[in-house]
Amino acid sequence: MQIGSLNYNHKNYKVFFNKKSQIASLKPLPDKVELKKYYQTFPLDKLDKIKENKRLKSIEKFKTTGKILDIGSARGHFLYMAKKRNWKCTGIDISKKACEYAKKHYQLNCQQGTLETIKLKNNYFNVITFNASLEHLRFPEKALKTAYKFLKPNGLLVVRVPNIRSCEYYLHKYCKLPYHGFIFQHLHYFTPKGLKFLVEKSGFKTIKITSRHFSSPEKLSMHPYWLILNLTKRFLEYTNFGGNLCFGNVLYLYAKKN
Repeated sequence: MQIGSLNYNHKNYKVFFNKKSQIASLKPLPDKVELKKYYQTFPLDKLDKIKENKRLKSIEKFKTTGKILDIGSARGHFLYMAKKRNWKCTGIDISKKACEYAKKHYQLNCQQGTLETIKLKNNYFNVITFNASLEHLRFPEKALKTAYKFLKPNGLLVVRVPNIRSCEYYLHKYCKLPYHGFIFQHLHYFTPKGLKFLVEKSGFKTIKITSRHFSSPEKLSMHPYWLILNLTKRFLEYTNFGGNLCFGNVLYLYAKKN
């Protein structure tokens, strides 16, 4: 079932939702050459210590130290903060420039490539994270199964992906507006149920699934109807209560290796 399409420079791509898997995917999938060209021109992010420390604190509720692998590590900002907290860090990223930056500025072990091309030890890492990276992969289930091999027994898996069941998505759908969350580099979009099923199908046991909203808050209209609607939306997206209901535009899933 088609639920959207891309705007701007990629109008030929459509987003289809699979009711069985509860996952939406881009069709056709962009070829590797097109994606590689896109990532070479993609702007690199800057270090946000507050954001990265929040990520670490959420992980340290389950694991306090050990070896951590960040898949899609970009310039290494997260691993840099983890290294300062005595984690032993390894990163993987498709971008050569990003890996070089991580090595030069943070002295990190960051390897260019993918889970399939990088040689890593089985049962080695205490924590593996897919932070806004699983949705970029052509075969997310294959990536999760590969990660399973590299994780120690009882190790922690952390996945962050876009939520196709968010309050924001439903508001756009209700108002019959194009959803700006559909972007070229995201090959897949997940529901809480779909993400949980995919992770557990790959061998993991889900510990917790929640959500957050990371976009800038909308300007509130002073019309009473829109004021109430926007305040409700904010409450559901920015609070723990809304997080437990998974209404934010970003899903976080924590799971352990059985």
